[in-house]
This record gives sequence, structure tokens and C-alpha cells, in this order.
Amino acid sequence: MHTQSHHTTVRVYRLTTLTILILLVWLAGGCADPAAVTPDPSATVQVETPTREPTSTPTQSATETPSPSATPLETKPSPTSAPITQLEAIRDAGLVAEDQGWVISAQRLLWTSDGGDSWLDITPVHQGELIITNAFFLGADQGWVVMIPPPEVEQVSIEILVFYSQDGGETWEQNSWQADLPFGVYSGLTDLKFIDSQTGWLVVNQTMTMNASAADLYRTQDGGLTWQMSQLPYNGAVHFINAEVGWTIGSCCTGASRQLFRSQDGGQTWDQQAFVPNPVEDGFDYHDYHLPIFFDQQEGLLAVLHKDVFYDVVEVGIYRTTDGGSSWQPVTTFSPDELAEPGPGAFTQVQFLQPEYWIAAVGKSIYVTDDAGESWTRLEQDTLPGFHYRLMFASENMGWSVLFRDNCGDNCLLLYQTGDGGETWEALGEQR
Repeated sequence: MHTQSHHTTVRVYRLTTLTILILLVWLAGGCADPAAVTPDPSATVQVETPTREPTSTPTQSATETPSPSATPLETKPSPTSAPITQLEAIRDAGLVAEDQGWVISAQRLLWTSDGGDSWLDITPVHQGELIITNAFFLGADQGWVVMIPPPEVEQVSIEILVFYSQDGGETWEQNSWQADLPFGVYSGLTDLKFIDSQTGWLVVNQTMTMNASAADLYRTQDGGLTWQMSQLPYNGAVHFINAEVGWTIGSCCTGASRQLFRSQDGGQTWDQQAFVPNPVEDGFDYHDYHLPIFFDQQEGLLAVLHKDVFYDVVEVGIYRTTDGGSSWQPVTTFSPDELAEPGPGAFTQVQFLQPEYWIAAVGKSIYVTDDAGESWTRLEQDTLPGFHYRLMFASENMGWSVLFRDNCGDNCLLLYQTGDGGETWEALGEQR
């Protein structure tokens, strides 16, 4: 499958006074239902699906805005405050080093330099009502934050504000630009990634219904000063190993397995990589692919959840590449006990810390191997208040996990930490 897309150039300009928007969409403190993460293939809704008019070749926008150098960025100092010990309404988090990381909590961006014992509010100062949607840090100093105004009903574009810091959030440079919403509905900003101080990507979800998936991919090569737009095959996260080669995963609709796509031109075009045979060849993709992890420009690993004809996960397959992802070869498979359990037991993720040292999270359990999957050690944690939703390890011992709370109705995400490789976990600060 080959997907080709158009791109337009979007240039930033100095932030003006924000318009007061009239309808607030509930974002802060909310989170997705686990069913959206581990979908039921049988759950489909018959609705009319809008389609986007395809383009056959990439085209350049005919409209040019003034050079970015003509409008220098504004610097906004972060608010100063006493260290914070309580986290609430967690939306996202990132572990940068063993004792350093960030969390989006109650519409504040918080930073820790002591392993989560205390947190400092480094939220950029801004005018008007804004919602923090994404954050990304390359290290302790360099980071980006994305904010938007509260979305309106049937709006055709949305203002995206990008804040950039080079001093760990003490000061921020601010710019803004408009993202098109061709369906008139804001569906969220799915992912924000940078590989260096200049090159990054932002995914703008354009999904409208359970039976449709679409997203625009915005790419910057100047640290966020200008952006070029292309289209993803489906809405989903991205991972790039350099300015040209990257991957995305996504599915056509609720209940479908996530497919894997590779780009060799910075995200302008995508080709599907489907190297695991399906249980039956009926034209459908059964297996659930994950994004790869690379140790250099050539060697990488990725996990694939192998499914049967009923779309039930039967085992986890690990695949290796030594040619930069052009081809993938099977390494091993393993079948954790939790895969047979209903609910979140099948929600599995694998983090590859080294070519032979891997950590897998399955439900509430952690599996560790130091011999490339020949043997696994299960670290059971039935007392955790939720299952592992997002796993982040900075070393073999130190890691964070975003948990999805059991029987959740509101404020579903919790942030936990381990210092012994996943044997024991504790909450980072007070959480509610």
C-alpha cells in the first residue's frame, strides 16, 4: 500500500490577543476509555463517513507569508512557585533521565529533578484561556509545549501555539499558527516528537467517527518556526530515526488492528509494512503492530501482537531489523498468562533498552528478559491500582509507568515509579 499526500507551508507569526471562545470542550482531567486502546473488533457503528478529497502529488502552497526572521519570537518567563508535591488530573508524562521528567497535571506543566519527590511549575505564561495538549523534552534544557484555545463548534481551523525553551522551562519562546480542520471538528493533537533542536513532527487528528480515521502531519525543520503539512495514512503516533526515515501506526476504524507504515521522505509519503502472515488471507489486517525502537541508524526492534481469526491476541512477536527498517526478521515469541484474561490483560507494550535487554508490560505484570527473549522473568504486581498504560524506563532499574486506574470514571491516569527494574512500584507524590 502506498499513500501519497500533499503538503502546504505554514509560517508562524507573532502572537496577538486571543479571541475569547464561547464553547469549552472538556479536555482537562479526562482520558480515553481502555476500550479505545484495546478495541473490540466487533464493535462497529454504521454511520455516514465523510471522506477527504485525495491529492495525487505533493503540491506547494501558492500563498507565502513574510519571512519568519521578520517577526522575532516573544520570550515569556515561566511562573515561579514553591515545589509541588500533589499531582491531579494527569494527562501525560515523560521520563527524561533517571531523576528528571515532566508531567501535565491539571493544565500545568510540572518538572521534577529529584525523582518525583517534588515538582516545579514550569508552565509558560500565556494570555487568555489555553489548553495544554502536548509536551516533549530532548533533555533537561530543551523542550516544547503545545497549547490551543478551547475549540469551537464547526470551526474550520484552530490556532496552535508552540512554546520552546532552551533553559529547562525558565523562559519560553512563543509562536503560533493555524491548522486546518476540513471536517469542522477538532479531534485532538495525537503526538509531538523532535529528534534534534530543529526537526520535529506534530500529529493533528482529523478523525470524526468510529468508522473513519485521518490525521495531518506537520513537520518543522527550523525548531518550530515554519511547518509543512502532509497526511498520515491513519491517525496515530510517529517515530523518526532521522529527518527522513520514520514510522507511524494506525487503524482505519474502531476495532481494527493497528498497521505499520514507513516513510523515507520525512513523512510526505508512506508505505505499509505488513511482514507477519495473517491467520487467514481474506484481505484484512489482523495483527497489531507497535512502533519500532532503534539503537542506531540500522539496528532496531519492534513488537507485534499476533491475533487469531477472532482478533484475540495469542502471543507477542518480536522482530529485528539490521538494514534501517527496510526488512524485519522474527526473533522470538512469548505468551504471557495475561493474554488469556479479558479486559486490559491484552494491552501489551515492550520497551527495548538494549538489543538483548527488554521490558514488557502486560496488564499489571512486568516481564523482563536479558537474553533477547530466550527466557523471561515475571514480576507480578496485582496490588497496583491499574494496568500499565504507558511504560518509560531510563535505565534497567529506574522507570515510570502511567497506569490506567481500575474502575475509572474520571481522572483515570496515575503516575508510578520503580527503582528496582519493575519489582516494586510506588506513586509519585500525592495523586488524586
